[in-house]
Amino acid sequence: MAVESSVDWSPIKAKTLAFSIVERVRRALFEGSLRSGDRLGTEMSLAESFGVSRMVVRDALRSLEALGVLDIRVGGRGGAFIAQSNPDRLMDAIAIQLQLIGLSKAEVVDSQIAVEVAAAELAARDATEEDIAELRRLHAAASVLRDQPDEFREATSAFHLALVRASHNRVLLAQYNALSFFVEPLLSGRTTVDIARRASAAQAAILEKIVQHDSEGARAMMHARLNAIRENLVVAPADEDQPPPSHCAGPITGRPAPSPAVRRAAAPRRRRSPPRPAAPSPGRRGARRAGRSPRPWPGPARSTASGSP
Repeated sequence: MAVESSVDWSPIKAKTLAFSIVERVRRALFEGSLRSGDRLGTEMSLAESFGVSRMVVRDALRSLEALGVLDIRVGGRGGAFIAQSNPDRLMDAIAIQLQLIGLSKAEVVDSQIAVEVAAAELAARDATEEDIAELRRLHAAASVLRDQPDEFREATSAFHLALVRASHNRVLLAQYNALSFFVEPLLSGRTTVDIARRASAAQAAILEKIVQHDSEGARAMMHARLNAIRENLVVAPADEDQPPPSHCAGPITGRPAPSPAVRRAAAPRRRRSPPRPAAPSPGRRGARRAGRSPRPWPGPARSTASGSP
């Protein structure tokens, strides 16, 4: 049975209205005065406590419900309740906000490295026997698919997810799941047989460190593996898009290519012809006499389709 909240909802100033109610509920939640399942009251009782209209309370409750803070229940025992935790909602919120921010490829990969390196270290410290058995099962299933790159990538994704779960850190798990929306498109279609075999060997080494509860070793191996992926996804494509530096060897001689300044200095100079004397301008009257249209005056062009001058 839900316990009525004992938080004192004293009247508020009219100018703050719904926003003030939202802020006070959030502050009470972070201070520990409110917990999941606590009942705030009905719309009418909250309006009386805050000293505002029911419409103001209704707007505040809608905002808090949209934030995932409240559950609104109807019926005789209904009202506003502090919501239960929902990791999927946290994952969706993070993913949506990251999408709205517009992450670069480097930001996605670097964030993934930070999450998985920390998860590997914690998994080596806190993984249970059930966690290790699951990691072994998933690694064995992925290893069989090393010669099938697409299937291997899906299987190895399950291994990495299980590794983050083995860290028993819900914040890392929410971040990992949110980043997966951005990481998967980057990796899609890039796995080859050679990459799959190297990845399988790296996973085996990381798994062995976790089994040995070697946190530093698991962290170092995960960082080395993910940093190699970063080199292929971020550094190499960026280098390919840039023109070769001036000190790179020339295409034929193999000698350093000259800089632009040297090429300009070595280029043969063209002899300039003397300028021709300009012909005297006949003026507007002279142009009319010669049958030519006079030079238009500066200003916006006007259409002559209708015969206007």
